[in-house]
Amino acid sequence: MTANKNGRNAFERVRDAVEAEGLAWNETESGRRARFQTPGHSLRHANDLGGSALYDGEQVSLHFFDEPDEKQVKERILNDLGLSWADLFDNKEVRYPYTDGFVVRRLPNKVFRQVCKHNKSPKNCAECKHIAVRALYGIETISGTGPVYIVEGEKDVNSAREFWGASAVSQAQGAQTSPDKADWAPLIGRDLIIVADNDESGNKRARKVFDHLVAIGQPEAKLSFTHAAAGKDLTDHIAAGHGPDELVTLTERPNSRRVTLIPASSVKTERLDWLIPNWIPKRSLTLLAGREGLGKSTIACDIAAQATRGELAGGPMRVAYLATEDSPSITVKPRLQAAGANLDNVFFFEVSTETGGAGSLTLPGDTGLLTRALVDNNVHLVVLDAAKSAMHGSLDGYRDDDVRQFLEPLASMADKHDIAVIGLTHFGKRESADPGKLMLGSIAWSQIARSVLSVAPKEDGTLVVTNTKGNLARETVSREVRIVSATVPVDLGETAEVGRAEWGGVTSISAADLLAPQDEANDERGEIEAVVIDYLIENGGSAPASDVLKATRAAGLNDSAVKKARKRIGVKTEKRGMKSGWEWSIDFSKVPEGARALFRESSTPSGDSSPDTRGGSEPGSPAQVSDAIADLSSLEALSTPILEALSAEKGLSLARVQASLPNKLLNKHDPGQHLRDALDGLIRAGAVRKDRRGKYYRNEIAA
Repeated sequence: MTANKNGRNAFERVRDAVEAEGLAWNETESGRRARFQTPGHSLRHANDLGGSALYDGEQVSLHFFDEPDEKQVKERILNDLGLSWADLFDNKEVRYPYTDGFVVRRLPNKVFRQVCKHNKSPKNCAECKHIAVRALYGIETISGTGPVYIVEGEKDVNSAREFWGASAVSQAQGAQTSPDKADWAPLIGRDLIIVADNDESGNKRARKVFDHLVAIGQPEAKLSFTHAAAGKDLTDHIAAGHGPDELVTLTERPNSRRVTLIPASSVKTERLDWLIPNWIPKRSLTLLAGREGLGKSTIACDIAAQATRGELAGGPMRVAYLATEDSPSITVKPRLQAAGANLDNVFFFEVSTETGGAGSLTLPGDTGLLTRALVDNNVHLVVLDAAKSAMHGSLDGYRDDDVRQFLEPLASMADKHDIAVIGLTHFGKRESADPGKLMLGSIAWSQIARSVLSVAPKEDGTLVVTNTKGNLARETVSREVRIVSATVPVDLGETAEVGRAEWGGVTSISAADLLAPQDEANDERGEIEAVVIDYLIENGGSAPASDVLKATRAAGLNDSAVKKARKRIGVKTEKRGMKSGWEWSIDFSKVPEGARALFRESSTPSGDSSPDTRGGSEPGSPAQVSDAIADLSSLEALSTPILEALSAEKGLSLARVQASLPNKLLNKHDPGQHLRDALDGLIRAGAVRKDRRGKYYRNEIAA
């Protein structure tokens, strides 16, 4: 026991407070465990006292039998007893050491802080910021016999050890960390008892641990899935007086991964059906790809409109349209109106969070929610505009595994529920006769899609749409289409001008021909410039060298050629730390003319709108690069041009905000950080907001 400065430990302080109120106190284990009468609780019989206290030598855990075990209940009873949360701790904090040198510090208000072996927060330690805690808490104390309890917190590990003499372990940060981040190998083959926290998040966490253990070789017969008989967690269970044999075994075991072999003779043979022959197959994923600003969204709205009117195969159908780059009310609905859609058959997405707030659709995590919504509303066509915007923020569109993790569940859903999915994707600025290589990101985008429709412009502005990838198509089909202006009515009796797709006939010209480079000798050189610049712009102007090279490899480029071209295209490198890797970033003052043009095109805002014509030096021009030499560091000077560049409806990345500003306003030494500082100030002032994908919007109050 550890005494405080007044000579009383936490257990004794609680006892003194209870007895001072004239309430009953019954120690079931001297100095360690007690049941006590809570304020306002009448004594019906000797054991019905209302609460219990459990002392592990550092802190007291309280449990109340007749109350929901929630924070506000404990706060109320502590207040009635004249105690605070700090009174439940011997010291200002409890320290939980891990064998790999990390320590978790628990403060009385249930705030947890992690420090490394250098006694710093890992994110502030140059040596440890890239190191994850892989050791399990308590792993060094497990005995050679008996079961090992897997719990969701260090306090529960200590309770099992102190009061049952049992072995127990917990992963750092519990439910917030994926099980594959920890080293569970020492437990494989032991009898393991998972004790789930008695709530939905606790059950979900326990299922993930169960699945991971099975996946790395733990026999299911040696795994038990349980929860506390009283209260939320194992400490509550022990405080309530329950033993190991009284844990509640869940009859419904978690669903672990299995492999089942299905005879081919039992699989139904089916015919392929098309939404649009040779272009858009049903039950499949189709990508509509092209450079930014051509009119892909307008084309997608026209296809959706045809579906709602029954002009495509299968008769009238319902369509769900996910618009992440355009406003449903200002842009998408008017385009659908111009295309003649039956608006009763079109649905937009609205996502609500657990707290009732507004959220956004993120895949693959929301695939189940998406499936239920589509099936319940009898939807058979989904448009993702743009497809990448629905990808979870932790996934990288340039990595094959991440793209497959995103698209494969979507493709499986489409096949199972007879849904055609059209995803809009962007081409980069390089040229190639193979449109599959033009897509920003991993080649897996075009590999997983069953059909890729490429859009490319002719010299007269007419667009050509071609099925440049059609594994299921009998032939390649190219059609011409023009984006023309249309007037549609809006609410309050006004009108708006929007784009509308006007289809022409079949043509012998392929979009692939229009996308092919004119100078084959310079193809690789231009491709390197475009891939590197595109990737850096997508990541705010800089990225780890290893990630850039992964992107160039995905585009089929040679590492040596890329590294040789780096300086020529205006990319600088710098070390991020003594033990960290190299980072590549765009050096705007040294970008040569050819690469400037690529950067200028890459920085044009997406959508079908016209280029910015506010005036000023052309982005990337010699005049603007010269202006960047002037060091005007005032953040306030940036506020007005930033707000003019931003929209309340359409978000811009940091690179696109920077591209829209005169360089003379930016600090020449670090323009990206200078701009971030200005944006952060506007966010704090409430004038600007930033979404989870890193895009900036102007708030309506600042309009």
